[in-house]
Amino acid sequence: MARALSDPLRALWRVHARGATLAESVYQTLRAAIREGALGEAEPLREGRLASRLAVSRTPVREALQRLIREGLIGHANGKGVAVPTLEARDLEEVYAIRLALEPAAAALAARGASDRELAAM
Repeated sequence: MARALSDPLRALWRVHARGATLAESVYQTLRAAIREGALGEAEPLREGRLASRLAVSRTPVREALQRLIREGLIGHANGKGVAVPTLEARDLEEVYAIRLALEPAAAALAARGASDRELAAM
């Protein structure tokens, strides 16, 4: 019982278990778990184990995992099913290079569309 209380996935489930469908709730929970690090990099995401941790059937878990694969948040892991990909230093460098290119452009667009009052507030 203590494990269930300390399971970060179960805690996220309590927050996200209000979706329109069970599959949507599972998807939102798993997505949040990936973003918050509750599901570790390269940790195999097994349908049965996740279903057990969330106390749901495997079907909504399967649907959520397929959706996460399509979105690129998880991927196939060397014959171990699916997992959260491990970020390499090169990946992080690419992310920051993209941000460096996009953020000034976004700021310029925001400034062009801002009112005098908004500019004064900045």
